[in-house]
Amino acid sequence: MLAQKAPTILKIHKGITTEGFALAVFEEFIIVLSITLLAYFSQSRVLELVWLVGFVAFSLHLLLHIGQSILLRKYIPALITSILCFPISAYLITDIVHLWQVSTSEFFLFSLVGSGIVVINLLFALWLGKKYSTWLVHKNE
Repeated sequence: MLAQKAPTILKIHKGITTEGFALAVFEEFIIVLSITLLAYFSQSRVLELVWLVGFVAFSLHLLLHIGQSILLRKYIPALITSILCFPISAYLITDIVHLWQVSTSEFFLFSLVGSGIVVINLLFALWLGKKYSTWLVHKNE
């Protein structure tokens, strides 16, 4: 059933173990933590905007989980968290945009560039997770 409804998702995640996926998530966490700390301590407008578009990407990611559940017509592990976090995230994004006085052009420019970076890094994280998964399988043979 899943192979019929979500072949692309299965293809992207093919060959990745739970441990490999955990490594991919950890890599993403390190990137987010680094950008958060750099933006906070440097008070750099550019880094703050990079952080903001990362948060926007996270929020869109929550919508993807909700969409996956609807598409598959079943519960997925991230569904409840996504339903709870998305409205809060949307509120925070709106509030931060007003608080930081982010112009529409800044928001869309950084969102466009940031989305590209997020996609590239996600592909890298999944590649890393697959490599680690392969290494684990060969190590345990």
